Amino acid sequence: MNAVAATESGLKRAVWVAYGLNAGAMALSLIPAGGTVSFVIWIAAFIIVLVKRSEAAGTIFESHCSNLLSVSIISIVAEFVILISAVAMIAVVGLFAPILAMIAQLILFVWQLYRIVKGMLRINDAREYA
Repeated sequence: MNAVAATESGLKRAVWVAYGLNAGAMALSLIPAGGTVSFVIWIAAFIIVLVKRSEAAGTIFESHCSNLLSVSIISIVAEFVILISAVAMIAVVGLFAPILAMIAQLILFVWQLYRIVKGMLRINDAREYA
């Protein structure tokens, strides 16, 4: 196996691991006690992508790394906004605020799931994410 093929094989494996860790973290986030473990798994996937990002430049894996990073960053910002909004809304709408927060969480979850599954399907076909 030549060096280029070995590098691409390693990148493909790393991106698959990152997608798998993200999917696992999402599944664990559905369990009430799974939040902390889910966050640790998500951090591991984020670090893998950050480490492999420069190595992926110029390959089909670059768009997958960008996808994984954008999903991670947007998700963490959205989670923070949902949390702060829910706390702030309790004073205004009372007990209805957690329901609104759960609806926002569900929308975020569906968006994350779409991006992760789309990425997995495209990398399986050796295609760029975009």
